[in-house]
Amino acid sequence: MPDNAVDEARRREILGLAKDTFHLASGILTSYTDLLSAGADRVIKIGELSISFHEKIMLLDGGAIVLSLSLIGALLPHAPHLAAHKSFLWLVCPAWLLLLYSIYCCWQRMAATQVMNLHLVTAMSSECAGLHIQQLRIMTARLRGRLTPEELTRVDGSSEPSADPVKQLEELCKHFDSQKLENMEKALKADERGILFARQVFWTTFAAFFLLCAFAVRAILTY
Repeated sequence: MPDNAVDEARRREILGLAKDTFHLASGILTSYTDLLSAGADRVIKIGELSISFHEKIMLLDGGAIVLSLSLIGALLPHAPHLAAHKSFLWLVCPAWLLLLYSIYCCWQRMAATQVMNLHLVTAMSSECAGLHIQQLRIMTARLRGRLTPEELTRVDGSSEPSADPVKQLEELCKHFDSQKLENMEKALKADERGILFARQVFWTTFAAFFLLCAFAVRAILTY
């Protein structure tokens, strides 16, 4: 068999192997990327719902402050000494402070949710990039296993170990894995911080409304 025919058969064999490896890796990569994308969409949607909920709580807290000011403004002409009364000092003032703190906690929770979403999306991007590199490394290693030393020299352009593309791809995989873990850790910390503020939102808002209701009932019965 002529050398040209041997080279052509060898070339077709390598191209066929590369094509099969590419289709296999592409199918796995597409499936896993779709799963990551769906997970990212769910996380972002949950974050948007959380932000929307705490925005409503902030509006409720602000509305409670405005309504209490309106009530006090309506009562002052009938009770000028109301601002110095102990019911105002012990019920309304603490309630306003609690409502303001609740608004602050809502803002912190919303900010923490945004930070968490940012780090989660970055982590998922690193995961996708690492998966691409991993599949490329597998394809490269599989193809290199079928090439002769002479063919490797022609493909790589160098026979030095430092030019080994498989090792270089492994280093890239480690880099993306470390980025993913770092961003996941930051996302978890942001979520823990946000949950702490979210718990305080409930109790501060509840306590503030209780105090305001107690003041309103007392004021209506008294004045």
